[in-house]
Amino acid sequence: MADAAYQADPEVLMQVSDQLINEIEDYRASSDRMVAKTEELVSHGLVGDTGLALLAKVEELHTAQFKFLDEVERVSHGVGDMGRAHTEQEEMSQQAAHGIDVSLH
Repeated sequence: MADAAYQADPEVLMQVSDQLINEIEDYRASSDRMVAKTEELVSHGLVGDTGLALLAKVEELHTAQFKFLDEVERVSHGVGDMGRAHTEQEEMSQQAAHGIDVSLH
């Protein structure tokens, strides 16, 4: 499995990075909706200590999720950056190779 990391196609790294970042954004929005819905329920039906305890747990989960998602997003950006750097390096190498005059005079 470790060897596969060194054989990854840079294009795949960039695509996976972009896909993960999009999923993270969707997951954050879903988590935000869950907090908003819980706040709504607490204000309309689950009043008192039970409602407040539920809201506190949902907010605790929300905070933990965002910390986790921040770390996943950081790593995802790193993966994409690695793919982009590899692609840029390949392009520079190809340009340099084409610019070298190897003719014999």
